[in-house]
Amino acid sequence: MSSGASMSFPSVADSPQVQMISQSQRSDFDTEGGDAVSDAALLQEWPRNLRLRTNFLFDCRARQRGTSLGKFPPNQRKSELEVLNRADPSKGSVYILDPNSVFNAVFGVASLLILLYDLTTIPYLLAWDIPLEGALMVLAFHSASFWTVDMLINFFTGYYEGAELVMSLRQTAFRYCKTWLLPDAIVLLCDWTSLIVTVATDEPKQSGTQLARFAKIGRFLRIIGMMRMVRLMRTLEDLANKYLSEVSQICVRISTLFVCILWAAHILSCMWYAVGTSDVSDTGRHWPDEVPFLDVGREYQYWVSLHWAAAQISLGAIDIAPQNSMERALWVFAMSIGFLFGSALVSSLSAAMMDYHMSQKERKVALGILRRYLTENKVDTHFAIIVRKEAEQRIRQPNKIEAYDVRALELLPHGLRARLHFEVVQPSLMKHPVFRLLNNMDANLMHLVCKKYVSFVSLAANDELFLPATQANYAYIVVEGRLSYRMEPQSSNIDEITVSTVTAGSWLSSATMWCEWKHVGKAESEVMSRLVAIDGQELGSTLKRNMMCFSMAAEYASEFCKRVHAAKPPDLDWPTDLCVPNTEFGSIVACVSPDLQRVVSLDAWRGLASRRLYGARSTSLQKLKGEIQELKSIVVVEGDGVVRRICSLLVMRITRGNGDMLVEVGSVHGKRFKPTCQLPGMKLKADEAADDPDCVQTLLETQLSAVQDQVVLNGNHVEVVDAVSEVYGLVTRYVRTVIDASVVDDGGLELQVCKTSTGHPLLDRRPSGQREGLFATLLDREVLRSKDDDGDFRLHAWLSKAEFDAITETSEGQAAHTAWMGALKVVQQMQELEQNDAMSTEGTRLRRGPTTSSFSAGVTTTAADGPPHMLSAITLEDDQAPQGDAEPVVNQGSEENAGLEVHPASEDGDPWSSFSFGI
Repeated sequence: MSSGASMSFPSVADSPQVQMISQSQRSDFDTEGGDAVSDAALLQEWPRNLRLRTNFLFDCRARQRGTSLGKFPPNQRKSELEVLNRADPSKGSVYILDPNSVFNAVFGVASLLILLYDLTTIPYLLAWDIPLEGALMVLAFHSASFWTVDMLINFFTGYYEGAELVMSLRQTAFRYCKTWLLPDAIVLLCDWTSLIVTVATDEPKQSGTQLARFAKIGRFLRIIGMMRMVRLMRTLEDLANKYLSEVSQICVRISTLFVCILWAAHILSCMWYAVGTSDVSDTGRHWPDEVPFLDVGREYQYWVSLHWAAAQISLGAIDIAPQNSMERALWVFAMSIGFLFGSALVSSLSAAMMDYHMSQKERKVALGILRRYLTENKVDTHFAIIVRKEAEQRIRQPNKIEAYDVRALELLPHGLRARLHFEVVQPSLMKHPVFRLLNNMDANLMHLVCKKYVSFVSLAANDELFLPATQANYAYIVVEGRLSYRMEPQSSNIDEITVSTVTAGSWLSSATMWCEWKHVGKAESEVMSRLVAIDGQELGSTLKRNMMCFSMAAEYASEFCKRVHAAKPPDLDWPTDLCVPNTEFGSIVACVSPDLQRVVSLDAWRGLASRRLYGARSTSLQKLKGEIQELKSIVVVEGDGVVRRICSLLVMRITRGNGDMLVEVGSVHGKRFKPTCQLPGMKLKADEAADDPDCVQTLLETQLSAVQDQVVLNGNHVEVVDAVSEVYGLVTRYVRTVIDASVVDDGGLELQVCKTSTGHPLLDRRPSGQREGLFATLLDREVLRSKDDDGDFRLHAWLSKAEFDAITETSEGQAAHTAWMGALKVVQQMQELEQNDAMSTEGTRLRRGPTTSSFSAGVTTTAADGPPHMLSAITLEDDQAPQGDAEPVVNQGSEENAGLEVHPASEDGDPWSSFSFGI
């Protein structure tokens, strides 16, 4: 590594903590022929030779003894609310503004601009007695209104009490009342009073004496507004401390000094002209009487006055002399101001120049020593020039200030320093979902981890971060800059050299935190770069301070290591320092214990619940929590901050001889019909395996009971589909285990056929050009209905693969499917089926329709020597109406209706109002 790199953390290539593979480590892979093995022998066992880090092995043994995430002793276990609903004490009331917020910064800049306007225009308007009218009056009212809003906002702005951010409404209001309320109220009162007086003096009914008196009061009150000069200095200081570097603050400080000098000259010029035009004079003379051309115009008068003020501040000479005692006193005051400003300007410029020369001197001394070293060691001239140019280029590059450069940090308590370090590395570290979860579970533990094992690495251009075939002890996150990652066949399982670019936000050798990783490539910085380094050797040992956090990390590490071992062609790519295939956070969480799944999901759920924009989905949010508790859904926050829902599904693809699939095209829940187009399936819980025969049998019994005897299972495969859930509005990853099955005889399926309403309005309104194609094809399909164990009806149809894909993947197909379902008398037929199922052979009532005297009902009867039979109609004519206690009327109709008796059911009038019948 080049000597010019400024490092706060040793690189892998140079650090004694990160060595090449030692002989003891190589002995595990030694062959019989020698003490060392070749790279080819090492690669032959790789990545199966990468072991789980030993500090994570404890939890694996603990789980074997029955210890789980939810079974720790009370002194080691935290409640769910304490762990997952941890509140930020700095947030306080939602009505309090954070002093570090963007709104507060923008408002501060706006107040600065308005202050500059007020402090510049008020003296000029008062000195030249310019009336407030037109645009000046509008701007004056806007300025007063702004400061009124500013005073109200100050009641609701947080502040720092020592190192603590106070966000309590009561405390912020009380503090403002004790500090700036009185000065702000006085100045604001004077502003509004001045404006009111100015408007009042414009009334023509006022007498001349009243006008003069009020005008003088108004001018005097406007001078009070210049008290905001103190506010200007406070605003400038706050903005500079928050958003500017040290060098920028020096430049701004010098620029501010120049602006203050100009503003002082402006104020003095206005005062000089006001004194010269006043009626007070002990000699009867004024300086304007001695200056020629002063009556040319207001602009010339202002520039003459400004010339006089600048001459007094710079202690120069001018051909204008005071003519009375007041003018001479102002002359002396201006010279004193000039002396003070001149001294401050000279001292500030001298200090800035000295700092610049000192910094340049340090660089010159370093380069001088380098030249002397090269000369004394008689280094080749051409090579010495290369070394000097490289050193000069690197020494000019500004280095980031590291924690060890800030001596003031040594004065802080250890807890505060740990929290500060966490705040510095948090934006990069929280990109890993595990660290985000650990921080939510135990923030103090994460502060300790960051303090001990997280630091920064600074690399100059062409610096090496790590070399291939070396033991990895650190994981890296690129914060700034750009690196190149090079893999060669000698050190990795590839056929040709590959070079990748690593940009900001990317991880390097993240597997180091969970397993004993070995680098398979070379990382080198292309430009000046900065990285966050995480020591993975002792991470697990520190996490043991909180057994819940440790168990979570150990389960994650164990599953991660399994996937490292499984990452190899042809199924997956080889793992590299940049990426380990199939190690996405959500996919790993889906394979860990149910207790850990619930903890991770509830943490993500609470993050959703805290978002106010999600309030409109409160019902869906509670439903999602229920799914999490029942382990039907997993919710995770990925590294990019996206909340993702994961569902494991078991679906069955049943085909018949011509290749058509049995597809669920709709469902009826009570009186609610929902069109769908999906394969029959169900959600799996965390403790249910897709290859479990019991789960397959449950799917057949609950949703496909009518066809289960005709189904033959042929195998299964896994599909992963990403889609946005309509219910929850979340990106959902559906991990579907698809069971391939076929039917022996689809003609023997015990499914009832739904009727199609040929007179449906959708069919009548459909243009003639659309009566062909997919919609017409779907109308010819039979829709089969079945009833599941929950009492709901499911509609199925045999669709071809092309029809299924068109409905699920195209908008035209979805429209055709919706129209198809609309053409079915679904709800009506389901209600009739419910009525027929509930109808008994005795006690069923018949009611007359509004336009006929005949009565019809579908009744299932069972003959003594035959199967069940559906009576589509039972007709009772008027002349068969029973009267009072008359004998029962026996229907003499068709043979199939023989034996049906009708009994009177009421004695209150209309004999046809209600009847019961029985066999």
